[in-house]
Amino acid sequence: MNFWVTLFFVNWIINILLLEFLAIRKLEKVIKIDEKRDSKYDAFRRYDTVWFSRWWLYPTCHLALIKFIMTFAVIFNCAVWCNFLVIGL
Repeated sequence: MNFWVTLFFVNWIINILLLEFLAIRKLEKVIKIDEKRDSKYDAFRRYDTVWFSRWWLYPTCHLALIKFIMTFAVIFNCAVWCNFLVIGL
């Protein structure tokens, strides 16, 4: 198998494990739907909990680590350029 394909799948497995242990298990109380409360107070009904299921999150987390690193790289790059441009002021 190609090196990049292997790296992609290893990254995907790592991101799934991080998602499982660092996100989903901590959000179980938030994700839980309380039908008793929702039937009384319709304004508090949660319609976004379907997106917190594993069937939606696992296929989309394959590049999460790369996106996280790239975000901080862009922030660092913008900070360097802003400091460079302010020198003449």
